[in-house]
Amino acid sequence: MTVSEIARTYHTSHTTIQTVKSSYCTKELEATLNRKKRETPPVPAKVTGEVEAHIIALACGEPPKGYSKWTLRLLAEKTVELGYIESVSHSTVSSVLKKMNVSLI
Repeated sequence: MTVSEIARTYHTSHTTIQTVKSSYCTKELEATLNRKKRETPPVPAKVTGEVEAHIIALACGEPPKGYSKWTLRLLAEKTVELGYIESVSHSTVSSVLKKMNVSLI
């Protein structure tokens, strides 16, 4: 089959077919089918276990004066204000709380 026929049959692009062909020619079948896992993530994690612990401790504590409860944005701002991390988004704070099964309700 030609590259075009293969691409049409498997609903993929010519580039994908060429990449697989090249990989097979240089690395053999096993390496082509099972890609090597990364040893380290492409971007190191910004939030460490220590920062997670601080976020959870804040969420479990009393909210600041003038607030009846913690919000994700408030937790993110307070985490930066206290110097636990240089910057953090409310969505990252949400992920940390969800991972640790902590609810703000």
